Amino acid sequence: MAVGCGLFTAASFPLARDTTGEIYDPGLHWVDGLLFFGGSTLAFLVLSRRLAADPRWRSLSAYTLAIVVLSFGSTMALHLLARPTYAPLHDYGAWYSGQSSWC
Repeated sequence: MAVGCGLFTAASFPLARDTTGEIYDPGLHWVDGLLFFGGSTLAFLVLSRRLAADPRWRSLSAYTLAIVVLSFGSTMALHLLARPTYAPLHDYGAWYSGQSSWC
């Protein structure tokens, strides 16, 4: 439920652009992102463990655990390599910073 709420409320608190063109979070967008991405990662982790416990579904548990690792790893990489203004990939992070036609 928190994942769904995070997804819809993130749209209610979008990122904004200041007068210099920098992207910033004027409200609770980061909280909603944490609810969505953190909640979905935890849900896949729980699902992975439940699948591993059932012999009929055990073969799928490795795939769901891989989703957890990829989700957590890509989120950490994004926050370390593209989000901060001093980060090495910040200049190439237009896909992240919202510099598309809808922002």
